[in-house]
Amino acid sequence: MEFIRKIKDLDLDVDSVEELKGSFASKIYRIRAQNKDKQPLSLIYKIFQEGRDQEVEIYQKLSQHLEKWMPPVHAMFLEEPRSILIEDMGASLKAEKHSEQVEYYNVQLVLKALADLHSSSRVKVEKWMTEGLITPYPYSAEWAVWTIEQMKRLNESDSMFQVDKWLMPLTEKIEQFYPQYPSAILAPLTVTHGDPHLDNLFVHQGQAIFIDWEWVHVASPVRDISILLQDFDEEAIRQNIIDEYYDLLMESGYPLKKEQYHHDLKWTLFDNTLMMLGWDIELYFMNQLEKKKLERKLQFKLKHLLDFTDI
Repeated sequence: MEFIRKIKDLDLDVDSVEELKGSFASKIYRIRAQNKDKQPLSLIYKIFQEGRDQEVEIYQKLSQHLEKWMPPVHAMFLEEPRSILIEDMGASLKAEKHSEQVEYYNVQLVLKALADLHSSSRVKVEKWMTEGLITPYPYSAEWAVWTIEQMKRLNESDSMFQVDKWLMPLTEKIEQFYPQYPSAILAPLTVTHGDPHLDNLFVHQGQAIFIDWEWVHVASPVRDISILLQDFDEEAIRQNIIDEYYDLLMESGYPLKKEQYHHDLKWTLFDNTLMMLGWDIELYFMNQLEKKKLERKLQFKLKHLLDFTDI
């Protein structure tokens, strides 16, 4: 493996290399190593696919501002294929999902970290955009169009899912939704992580840490909450997350009225629920999601999508 030489060039002795398996857009390895003082290290080496290496630029441009919520970076390798070496944060919250009690305590730590990120970044975000450090969220229908194609693909492969009956009403909502989406957002904008699902969330020394910063953009803070909610089907837990996050924003002094918060949440939930529905179908085709689980997700998400009536 060519990258072993790069790691050894950092004065590290490599003890073991393990490729991590999953639905990743990059090749990811766990490296056990020792530094020159013989101290053991556990590191993650991530090799980006061509065209999917925006995260390197995010670390270059924003890590000094966002390091509190990022894993420590040991090295960045800018030659193609670009890659990074970061500290191993251990098991993600998805991997640690053993009980509702453990899970929800960790979720509360994530909500506190998101409120901190959103509140502290809000006053700086205009300057960062001017300096070219970060870009606005594109409000594109690209993921929605992809999800419709995924539903058609699913219907062709297995008509038992009966998604054909949802295609026309959902397509009509999409056509109405996206032209209005940018102007519909009411909250003051801030830095949003853009992909805080449980696989990308860790708790390290009592602090929530986020990985995979590829989709970071300037947007309404509730963009991140609408993505976090995708990992939860239980209505009571979803409502707790929604309510507790708003309370944390208010404690931090974020200038957002409750009706604005719930308004933005409806719009960002529609957008991100559509995107994650497409990914649920993709995971099914990759044999990483059981048929019964996909059926439940389809019913749950399609109901929420078609119940959206603000357009």
